[in-house]
Parts: sequence; structure tokens; C-alpha cells
Amino acid sequence: HLSTSGNIFLLLAFVLVAIGAAFIFYRITLPPVPNSKRIFLAALRSLALCLLLLLLFEPILSLVKTFQQEPTIAILLDNSLSMTLPNGTKQRKDFVKENFSEESLKKISSKLSPKLFSFEQKARTLRSIDSMQFNGELTNIAQSISDVKKEMLSQNTQAVLLVSDGNVTEGVNPIYEAEELGVPIYAVGLGDTVEQKDILISKLVTNNVAYAETKLPIDVSVRNVGFDNQNVQVSLLENGKQIEQKIVSLKKEQREIPLSFFVELKNEGMKKFSINVSSLKDELTTSNNSQTVFVNVLKSKTPIVLFAGTPTPDVAAIRQLLNEDGHFAVQTFVQKKQNEFYEGNVSQKVLDSAECFVLVNFPSSATSSQTIQQLAELIQRKQSPLFFVGGKNIDYNKLRLLQNILPFGWNSVSGNELEILCELENQHSSNVLVNASGAITTSTWSSLPPIFKTQTIFEAKAQSDVLAYSRLQTVSLGEPLLMSHIINRQRTVAFVGYGIFRWRLMNGGNSSVQNFLPTFFTNGIRWLTANESDKPIRVAPSKQIFSGSEAIEFSGIVSNEQLQPIDDANVEITITKENFSRSFVLQNIGSGKYNGALDDLDAGDYSYSAKVKRGDLQIGEDKGKFSVGSLTVEFLKTTMDKSLLEQLAYKTGGEFATSENYNALLEKILSRKFEQKENMQHSEIELWHWQYLLYGIIFLFATEWFVRRRSGML
Repeated sequence: HLSTSGNIFLLLAFVLVAIGAAFIFYRITLPPVPNSKRIFLAALRSLALCLLLLLLFEPILSLVKTFQQEPTIAILLDNSLSMTLPNGTKQRKDFVKENFSEESLKKISSKLSPKLFSFEQKARTLRSIDSMQFNGELTNIAQSISDVKKEMLSQNTQAVLLVSDGNVTEGVNPIYEAEELGVPIYAVGLGDTVEQKDILISKLVTNNVAYAETKLPIDVSVRNVGFDNQNVQVSLLENGKQIEQKIVSLKKEQREIPLSFFVELKNEGMKKFSINVSSLKDELTTSNNSQTVFVNVLKSKTPIVLFAGTPTPDVAAIRQLLNEDGHFAVQTFVQKKQNEFYEGNVSQKVLDSAECFVLVNFPSSATSSQTIQQLAELIQRKQSPLFFVGGKNIDYNKLRLLQNILPFGWNSVSGNELEILCELENQHSSNVLVNASGAITTSTWSSLPPIFKTQTIFEAKAQSDVLAYSRLQTVSLGEPLLMSHIINRQRTVAFVGYGIFRWRLMNGGNSSVQNFLPTFFTNGIRWLTANESDKPIRVAPSKQIFSGSEAIEFSGIVSNEQLQPIDDANVEITITKENFSRSFVLQNIGSGKYNGALDDLDAGDYSYSAKVKRGDLQIGEDKGKFSVGSLTVEFLKTTMDKSLLEQLAYKTGGEFATSENYNALLEKILSRKFEQKENMQHSEIELWHWQYLLYGIIFLFATEWFVRRRSGML
């Protein structure tokens, strides 16, 4: 169908005029030429003029193509590790291989066009049943159904045949995705609904982050199915070396056996802990007899130096809560009189050892300028983190020596006192400093009792984040109360109010308010000292434990000392294990970010080192560990999830059958009436934008000119 933007009758009138004009033009020629040539030249010009007129009316050519689509059935075959478990006298994967080979599919092909998919975490088009490895570490049926839905949108899919044990180990419940599919799902369940004899590690719980010189608790649960009056050995291994073992007596009536291990952590670094339970005769599988976890062990205690201008309740409260935490070594210096502290002189050794400084109501008029100058130079030179808490007795003239470090400025200094409340800045309400990774809520902030600030006017610096403002009863003062900033990798938190001891004492029986100050303050110290995230060079795997079938993905961030991204670096990673070594280079993806992946690594523990070069100069490096090996989650539940498979079938209008009844189910599927689907494809070509039409017009005029020249016409 051809349509135009102008009046079609007007176009026809112009076309007739153009054709007539062309033939009149060639009625008489000099020199005279044969009639056939005159007609040919007139036709060329007529056609060229008509096409030009057509372009002026913006023609659009609409094309409609109709075709018939044969009915298709999508066959989803479980490719996870659980398919290696028994299905009667054979393995579950044997059923798949026997019933969905090219020869076996001929029966389905007689009425439906089968489209094979294998699935574990997602679905993939399957060309041949022989390519299935049955090594998927996780099963995500919802995602797999969604993948098939996208793949089959352009086809006449009228049914789905799902072959699986139904055990979902990743993702959401697939019922919703199944109902959205819009076609019946016929589910074939593999495996037994009755548990067989097995012993396995069903749970391993510990902290992912711990501290050196502490004891790490590891809680384990051993599941016993069907064994009685037998003993097994449960072993704890650190980096493959056994460090503790326990003998467990199995009783048939005790299904879950809880155990606890305690590991003495001595050195910092990434540690790998494994729990193994010895195997027994007649076990269903030994693949679930172990579990592994990685723990990042940090240094034992962070040395903190606290300076206070005068003895106040705030100083006592902060010192107490830091000592209660157990992960900080706090040394306090409270100003006594001119150039003296109650705790004695401040040595350079103490200052150099500090990884964080806390200033409370400091400096005071009794603090020497030399002490402040020494402290300011040290913080700037070492880029030491600083936590500043205000007070009534601060000497702001001496505080100016620290002004380059602080995230705020001030004017109109006044010692007059205001009772204020905290008002969170909505834009930063999810900031880790104010919500402590979810441990503090907005309602907790609004429930805090009032504190104090002087009438000195504080102003946040341009590069600072204002996290909370001062509020006088119901009126916001618009003045910053809590601020933070990071400049040249030096972190600072400043709270210009004081009297924060009230948050702990005046809680009105509200436990969340009572625990607020310790949580808020220690979280702030951890944020200040968490300099690992500010390393200019950071390269790490996407996770610590990979399955044998996964690609080992790495990502890196490369920046200079001012944390400005570097896009022209060469990031080379070398992976080693015993006598094995392999290197590859990460690809630059912009903004100082790099990524890459490595395939086909054998099971085991690996170390990696990343060297980052810019030209011939090495600008940094990073290193760590990861592990490759079969995950056990696919073997934690060894029975068929019949209930889920039945729901998938019945809620979509399909049917469920076990592997023994598969042939009967297949007969029912093929007995249904499946119809061809008429499909229409519609496309439009804007001829006035179509380059070939322009080429045609040029060709017509060029041909006319060529013939005229050859004929010697004027």
C-alpha cells in the first residue's frame, strides 16, 4: 500500500502534466532522431519527473507479510548437579538422556516442533542432548521460565514440558512466572519423594569478618537421615589443615545435630574454614559431606588517641563505649592545665601509633598551640582519620590550626548555649554514618533526647556532606550538626553539638535509644578507619567461592593518590595454585574500571596477584585468594519437590507426572489439538528518505543525458 502526505488527486494531476510536458519537449528534436529514441528519452524524463514529484509528497510504502507458524513445545531440561542423584535404579540424568535424544524426539516431532532448553541458573538453547554436563551449581526455575518466555515470543509456543526434581536453590518462587507464561506447563518429576539414607552438613554459620587475637565461633548442623547407632567424625579445617575434630553419635530420632567450634584467630588475612563429616556406607551421596566459608580476619585492635579539653560526661561516655566494643585500644589525654594532661605528657610514639584521633571539646584555652600544631601536621602528613565532637569550652582561635582538616568553618563565636534536637538530612538518610548499615532507623534519630550547642554559627564546607541539622523544638535552624568529608584520602567526621551522653542515659526505657550512642559512635570510627575502600588500586574476584562451571570474574578500580580514575593502565592478573600459573589482562571499561574473566579452572584453592602498570612503570598491586569447587547446595535436599511441580502444572492448565508415567503424559500432550498460528509482519518504508529512490532518479537523468550526448542533441 502506497500513501502520501498530500492530496493524491493533486499528485496525479502533476504526474499527467509532467508526462505531457516530457513528450511535448521531445516532439521535435535537433538534430532529428528516430521516433523510438524520442519515445525512449521522453519516457526517461517522464519517469524521473514523476519520481521527483512523488518525493515532494512524502510517500510511504506499507508492506504486510502473512505466514503460518507451526505449533512448538518448549522442553526445559534440568542441568544441575542434583540430576546426578538416583532416580530409581538409575541416575536422574539417565532419564533425560534416554527420553530426549534426537531419536526419542521423533514422536513429539510428528505433531509439535520441539525446542530444547537446558537450565540451571538460567535457560540456554540446547542443540543436542549430548552437550548437557549436569554440573549446574544452582537451580533457578523462575528465571529459566522467564528466559524461555523471551526466547519463544516470536514462535507459536503452545506448551512447555519441564523435566526436573523441582528443587529451587536460587531465585523466587516460579509460580508467578509460570502463570505469566500463558501456556500449560507439563511437569515431569525426577527423584523420590521419600528421603534416602544420608549424612550431610546442613548449616555452617560464622562471621564473614573477624578480628585477630579473638575467638571465632563456627556453628554447624549435621543432618542425619536414616542412620542409627553409628559414629561419624566432624572435622574443622583451616586452609586445608585439620585443627579440631569431634566424634558424633548418630541416633535415628535425632535428625539435626548442632555443633560449635571456636577458632583462635592469630593473624590477619583471608582465612578458609571447612567443615567435613566422614562418610558412611549406603549414603545417598558424599557430595554434601562438607561446606566451606571464607573469613576476613582484621587486625586485633585499632589504636585510638582521644584528646579532651576538659573532663566532661561526654568524654567519660565516649571512652567507656569504645572500651566496651573490644576492637579499639583507646588512650585518653584530658587537659588539666597549661600544657599538662591528667595522663601525663603526650609522646610522639603514641601519636605515631594512632590510627584515628578523637577530639572532644578540644582544644581548650589551656591547650598549647604547639600541641595543636603538632597534631595538625601529623594528621595531614599521615592522612589520619579524625572524629570531632563539639563542646562549650573550645578555644576557636586555636582550633583554626586544624581548620584545613575539619569539614566546617565558623563565625560569630558565642559561649551561649542552646538546647537542640537532631534533624536528619533526607538526601543522606541512607548514609552508613547515620544508619549504621541498617542498625539505626530514622525513627531512632527522631526519638533522641535534646542535646546542646553554642550559639556559634557553623557553616559546612563545599566538599562536605551534611548528614544532620540542628533543630530548635519544631523549627529547623538550617545549621549543620553532623558532617563528613574525604579529602585526599583523609576522612573526617564532625559533630558540633555536645551533651551526647544524654543519648545513653535519658532513654526513657527505649532500648533502641539506649544503644544508639555506642552504635553510632563505633560505626563512625569503623567508617573512618576503613581505608581499604580508598586504596587507589583495588582488584578482586566477584566472590570468594566459585563453582566448577562458573567463569572466574574479576573487577578492578585504578586511580591515582587523589582518587582520580586512570583509564590507560594495564591490569594483569596472575593466578597460581601449586605448580599451576595462569595470567590474563583485564579490559578497560572506562572511569578507571576494569573487568575480565577466566574459564576452565580445576577445583582447588587459588591465590591471585594483580600488577598494575602505566607504560613501563608499575603503579600498584593487589592480591588475595579464592576457591573453585563444587558447592553443596544442590545436595542439601535430595528428594523431589513434588508439591512445587504439581502447582506449576495445575495453575497453568497442564499436568504432572513422575518419570515412570512420562509416556502416558506424553500421549496426553500429543492428543491435544494444536493449531497453526497466522502471523503478520508489518513494515513501512519512507520512500522520500529511501536512498535507492534518489539513486534511481539520478540514474534516469544520467541515462537521458548520455543518450542525448551520443545522439548529438542540443
